[in-house]
Amino acid sequence: MSRNRIGVWDSEPVTSDSQQTSTDRPTL
Repeated sequence: MSRNRIGVWDSEPVTSDSQQTSTDRPTL
């Protein structure tokens, strides 16, 4: 999950909720 929030969630604000719902939320 940590690797996803670094690369995929680079554009969006990374929060405590994002890392847990990284797979649930669409990759924008």
